Amino acid sequence: MENIKDIDKEIKCNNEIEVKKQISIFGIVLIIIGVIAMFYSEKLENLNLDSALMLAGATFAICGIVKLFIFKRKYTLKSTKEVLHRKELYFTNSERAEIEDFIKNKNVDGIIKLSKESSSDIMIVIYYTPSNKYAFLQLNDYITYQYIPMQDPFVIC
Repeated sequence: MENIKDIDKEIKCNNEIEVKKQISIFGIVLIIIGVIAMFYSEKLENLNLDSALMLAGATFAICGIVKLFIFKRKYTLKSTKEVLHRKELYFTNSERAEIEDFIKNKNVDGIIKLSKESSSDIMIVIYYTPSNKYAFLQLNDYITYQYIPMQDPFVIC
């Protein structure tokens, strides 16, 4: 089992998928709000309001800087430029045969519709396009308080 690859590491190495880092616009907005608040705090005459506005401005600016440096990765399929969405789907052990049939038949819609919120026996990590024409997935079993990949990630086109 040590030789089985992890899907989150493999998707970064896949030649069909492009990884882009996005800068957070929300982080930039927080920095601007923080700087404006600190600038206006200098013009106030009330010491309590001045200190509160300076503290709020510094808090917004620091949160914005942190948000700016935490990059969000965006995975796109090179051939169609579609964005890949990541989902974790959960199933019971009794549905394993049905899941394997869906995988053999390349039916991504069936896999997504079959999933349950409350089950924890089997987990499928899936990166898929909105059109469901491309999916990169991996089957994981729940063994001793963690999900362990049972096979290498594979592509359904």
